[in-house]
Amino acid sequence: MEEKKSQSPSDVYWASLPDSKACASEAVVRIRRHREALRVSGLAERMRRSLSAWLGYGPRGDVDSSRASAGGESGETLELNVNQYAAMVTQAVALTTNNKPSVKAIAGNSDFESLGQATFAEALNDYYDRELAVSDREYEATLKMVLFGEGWLLEDWDENAGQPYTSDEKGAVRGGDVRLYACSAFDVAHDPDAQDIESLTWVCWRRRVNKWDLAARFPALKDDILAETLAQQRELGSNTGDDWDLPGFRRHESADSDCVWLWELRHVPTPALPHGRLLRFLNDSVVLTDTVRVVPAHAEVVIRMSADGPVEGEEFVPESVEVLPYPYADELYAFSAAPERIPGSSFGHTAFFDLLSLQEGIDLSATIMASAINAGGMQNLYVPRGANITVKKLTGALNVIEFDGPTLPEAKENVALSPHVAAFAQSMLDWAQRRVSLNEVVTGNPSAGMPAQAMALLRAQAVEFHSRLQSAYERLVQRGRTGILKLLQQYADTERVALVAGKANSWALREFKKKDVAGFDRFVVEPVNPALKTLAGKVSFAEPLLKGGAITPQQYLQLFTTGRLEPVLKFPADNQARIEREKELLLQGIGLPPPRLDPLTGQPAVDPMSGIPIFEDDGQLYIRPLISDTFWVAIPEYLSVLSMPEVRQNVRVVDAVLGLVDYCMKLWKVQPPAMTAVLRGVPFPEPMGPGSPTPPAPPMGTVGDESPGESADVPEGAPPTKMPVPPRLKVGDDNLRATAEANAPPQ
Repeated sequence: MEEKKSQSPSDVYWASLPDSKACASEAVVRIRRHREALRVSGLAERMRRSLSAWLGYGPRGDVDSSRASAGGESGETLELNVNQYAAMVTQAVALTTNNKPSVKAIAGNSDFESLGQATFAEALNDYYDRELAVSDREYEATLKMVLFGEGWLLEDWDENAGQPYTSDEKGAVRGGDVRLYACSAFDVAHDPDAQDIESLTWVCWRRRVNKWDLAARFPALKDDILAETLAQQRELGSNTGDDWDLPGFRRHESADSDCVWLWELRHVPTPALPHGRLLRFLNDSVVLTDTVRVVPAHAEVVIRMSADGPVEGEEFVPESVEVLPYPYADELYAFSAAPERIPGSSFGHTAFFDLLSLQEGIDLSATIMASAINAGGMQNLYVPRGANITVKKLTGALNVIEFDGPTLPEAKENVALSPHVAAFAQSMLDWAQRRVSLNEVVTGNPSAGMPAQAMALLRAQAVEFHSRLQSAYERLVQRGRTGILKLLQQYADTERVALVAGKANSWALREFKKKDVAGFDRFVVEPVNPALKTLAGKVSFAEPLLKGGAITPQQYLQLFTTGRLEPVLKFPADNQARIEREKELLLQGIGLPPPRLDPLTGQPAVDPMSGIPIFEDDGQLYIRPLISDTFWVAIPEYLSVLSMPEVRQNVRVVDAVLGLVDYCMKLWKVQPPAMTAVLRGVPFPEPMGPGSPTPPAPPMGTVGDESPGESADVPEGAPPTKMPVPPRLKVGDDNLRATAEANAPPQ
């Protein structure tokens, strides 16, 4: 096919062309340029070979793991595929995605309403994880990362999805909802010359949709839409034919298919394109929607005044361009993830490309062994010539066999298999596993008698090797979940219902609109120790806690049966999150509420039983400690705020911290001992009174009499000797040593 070149003027940015078809044509040119970059760099061929091997057709597409086939010129070999490649890919993906990362919502402001909306956003995230199968899309994108070196997660607002809220003459009117798509590098095109993936300002991506639904939505283009087929669109984005044209795998693209490829151009606002652009098209001549629309010229009646009175006439109004704002603000909502990036390029790379040749070596060894057994696995019987024994006489059992000749027939085995073949196959497998750090524990073949801690360490080492893949997956989760909530903030104009979990996992239906999540800013993914991503690591971590009484046997059993560490760590994690939030408020100078004043004395009111101050409730944001708090944990954390020198200069922050610590000390002192024990805490440290025994003084020696560490003889019962305090020396004295010697006490 002849390569299609850009037809846009050299002084006009292609994405700003007002004509929709011209812009779609330029988008097709960019799609083909992206595909050509994949082909020239060799990535396209690597991706095809990787998919073919994963599907069981071998890297070259000449075998089939579902059956043994004859090969060679005359069928003399038995082709066999042992698909170790797919097994290792699955293990790497499972190692990355089996343990979901901890997702936490961050409020946009520190007010109570925003904090409550962030909590609701976390519950809403769980709801959309169930309803939209977000985890499944994230798994697909991670699988594409491992197979192809890059995976994409695309998010879209579908106006025809969601719950119906009214109806019209065409049927139910829905409020719209989020749609997620996991795409490969062949489904998403971008500028191949970009410095990095974060520099992208536009993407073109595709998805399969029902063309009859499109025809119903765009009746003016019905004939053009129904005339399109997947087979016709194969060559839209490629100069060389089908993107997944695999030797052993053919995608079914019948002319009678109800689906077509829907391409979409997303361009964020930039100096060259201030309003951005969203363009949906089937090809460069069938454009469905565009945020830039050319209003054609038309004639309108104009009344003019003349000497004889008003005169009617026609005036032609020139065509104009109507520009709608880009609907996704400044986001592409196209999230790319890759285990590694090719240096100086925006394309991804995966270590599993290196396993394709090793898989061919494994298939070669399997074919040699299978062919040898197939050719000589059955015994041959050697008899002297003229023995007068036929094949029919040898079949069956309990037969009397007679023969002519002096010697008995002799059976010979014909399978001669070199031990180097099996050793070569094992070497290929070992090299492949070492390349991607899938050790014996990860592959399910641990050594006999290996302790659980050693198994946890080996598994953690494998996770560490794939840390870049893990971080790419976590970043994809973070950006994807944040994108869902941002789309709801922007488009959820109608009331919608979500089944969310509240406190103590109590489920309830709750209505919400975009204003109910307006205080949400983003999701963050909290990092987790690699050892705690494995069941063996979690169990080894929990065993000391069980022995020390920090967790109950029920919690340990729940961890062992479900593999979930979250219930065990829920209270400590929530408690620490509260303390961290209160430290953030202290840094802003926000401390305790104002004290309630006694109306009779005008002094701060206190509780008559405990002597603890009573505070006012003016509805503002303050830190409000409770008698049930873990003060032995919180107080050192509060005081750590003052460890920063610049904070000590802020009087408001210092007063807030010291006032809070003083109040917490009072609450800690009156906390019931039973509550302290339930919280597995530390009792309040009582100060030492006059009758308390004096702690022993550290051993001190007389200068010049004893060596360091030895103590001088002190009479029993004698009061401890107070050492004189040396004078403070001022920086800048002419002779500090002379000043110190002059002021030293007499010996």
